[in-house]
Amino acid sequence: EKGFLAPAFINTREFRAVLEDVNIVVTDKKLQWANDVEEFFEKCAQQKIDRILVIAEDVEGEALASMSVTNKAALERNEGMHLLAVAAPEFGETRLEILDDICGLTGATLISERTGLSFKTAEPAAVMGGAQRVVSDSRSTTIVGGKGEPEKIRQRIAGLRNQIAQLPVTDKIIKEKLEKRLMMLESGVGIIYAGGPTEIESKERYLRIEDAILAVRAAVQHGTVPGGGLTYLWLGQQTSCQLLQVALRSITIQLASNAGVNPERILDKLQSELLNGESPQDGWDARRNQFCNLLAAGILDAVQVVEEALKNAISVAVQILSLEAAIVEQEVEGPDELTPYERARTR
Repeated sequence: EKGFLAPAFINTREFRAVLEDVNIVVTDKKLQWANDVEEFFEKCAQQKIDRILVIAEDVEGEALASMSVTNKAALERNEGMHLLAVAAPEFGETRLEILDDICGLTGATLISERTGLSFKTAEPAAVMGGAQRVVSDSRSTTIVGGKGEPEKIRQRIAGLRNQIAQLPVTDKIIKEKLEKRLMMLESGVGIIYAGGPTEIESKERYLRIEDAILAVRAAVQHGTVPGGGLTYLWLGQQTSCQLLQVALRSITIQLASNAGVNPERILDKLQSELLNGESPQDGWDARRNQFCNLLAAGILDAVQVVEEALKNAISVAVQILSLEAAIVEQEVEGPDELTPYERARTR
C-alpha cells in the first residue's frame, strides 16, 4: 500500500514504474545520504545487476536524489541501472512483520540491525530476492511472481493461521491485520485482458469482469455460501417475518422465470429440503436445469455480498414504510408533449 517515492521512477505512459525480472532488496532502515547506498550499488554494477527495487522504511534526501538521477539516466540511454524506491507499509512492529513477509515471498534477506547486515557490508547476491515483475504507481506496489522458497512461505502461512486461531475474540484490530497479511501471502496475481468488436461491448465486458473481481475479493476476505438464491431461501426460513420471507423467495422466482421454468415447482422442491433447518448445500442449477450440490458445482455467493444486499434492501424498505410514500416515474404511452409542470396541473 505504498507507491514510488519520486516521479523520476515512472517509465510507462500510464504513469507507473514497471520492472521485469527485478532484484529486490529489503531493509528496515531509513536511507537518507548518498553514501548509505553508493557502495552497495557499485557492487551491483560490478555484478551486472541492473533492475533493482528498494523497499525501505523511507528513502529521502541525497539517497533518493541519487537513485532518481541514476534511473533517469538509464531511461534516457536505455541502458544502465534501473531503480525503484518504495517505502515500507504500516508502522512499528507490524511494518517489521510485513517486511519479513516480503522477504519470504521474494527470497530476500532483511538488511537490519536484527540480522547484523548493513548496505556497506552486505553482498548483493546474498541479500537480494527476486520477482518476475513489479508494478508501482503513486499509491501501491504489486510484486508478481516472487522467487521465495515455497516451503518457507507455507510455514509462514501456517504460523499466521495459528496466531489468528489463538487470538481472543476481543482483539479485532490485531486479527484484521493478521488476516490481511495472510491474504497477501496466499493470494496470487492474474492479468485479464477484456476486449470486444465495439467500444460499447468492450466496456460492458470490462464492467462484468470488474464486478467479478470485486466479488472474488469479498469472497477471499469473508468466505462464500451456496448461490442460486439458496442462501436467501434458507435465511427466509430462519425468520418469522412473512414480508421478509416473501422478499427472500423472489431471487429464486426471478432465476426460474429467466430460465423459462415454473418457479413454483422449483420453490416447492427447495423449501421441502430446507425444513430441517441445517445450512443447505444442494440447490437448483438454473443453467443446466438440475438439482445438485451448489458448492461442488461452483455456484457461490460471497458472504459480504449477501450481507450488504440484505442490509441495503431492508434499509430502503424501512424508509418507504416509515414515510408511507415513494416517488416513482410514470410511464406514458404514446407521444407526450406536455411539460412536467403542465402534467402536474392536469391531475
